[in-house]
Amino acid sequence: ATGVMPDYERLRNVTIASGRFISHQDIENWDKVAVIGSKVKDELFPTEDPLGKTINIGGTNVTIVGVMKAKGRSGGEDTDKSILAPISTIQKRWVGREVVGMVWAQPRNGDDSRRLVAWRESDFPRRGQDSDYGAEAKGHGVGA
Repeated sequence: ATGVMPDYERLRNVTIASGRFISHQDIENWDKVAVIGSKVKDELFPTEDPLGKTINIGGTNVTIVGVMKAKGRSGGEDTDKSILAPISTIQKRWVGREVVGMVWAQPRNGDDSRRLVAWRESDFPRRGQDSDYGAEAKGHGVGA
């Protein structure tokens, strides 16, 4: 499962086919909920509605609260095969520490894109000496 925040839905252009996306309340409560991709739904629940059903992730039962609309591959990622859960649930219940592997941000325009990359370079909190950080500004010709 991938840990996400509610803004992931907007930032990654996710459309919910049924149910709902991860909420701020899910984050605050470390709720054991998941949103699944269309291929996950087709494989696990081919003839029934998965909403309210449970699946086991890493030894923990989570309740399906949403199903994403089929989207296909994008940037090497097939969101139709994704299982998304609140980032706090992943961090606190499975990983045991607050680890963030990727941050998604969406600037309003090209100038904001450049500022975002500059912020990442100078102010993004770094934890651990062997961390690997990278930033990319798509669509605005800026990268770092």
